Amino acid sequence: MRHRVLIPVLLLLAAAGCYQYHVIPVGDVRSHDHIRVTRGDSTRTIVEHPVLRGDTLAGTRPLTQEQMRTGMAGMWRSADSVRIPLADVRQVAKRSFSLGRTVGLVAGMAAGTVGLGVILLCLGGMCGG
Repeated sequence: MRHRVLIPVLLLLAAAGCYQYHVIPVGDVRSHDHIRVTRGDSTRTIVEHPVLRGDTLAGTRPLTQEQMRTGMAGMWRSADSVRIPLADVRQVAKRSFSLGRTVGLVAGMAAGTVGLGVILLCLGGMCGG
């Protein structure tokens, strides 16, 4: 039963560790499908398919897992539109693959696995001593 929870959590952590956000100019949002907007009050919003319309950054919110699971994707697209005045935009960032984070994550997971194996062997009386 624990494996059903542990494996998805580990996979989620592994996937998240391979990416990081890089700041981009607001004018470059059209060349990206997915951006993170930090507002003046420090709140962050993920925006898909961003476009600049006058003094507003517009796009859609990502679908939730529930919306994708139930097949309601088409119904929610128009209802989940996002409009943020450019005066309220403090920073725009794009998500991109990070080789350094990925290598570090894989090395950390390998070291943790070896360490756990050593501990289990010692608990089983297999350590010399």
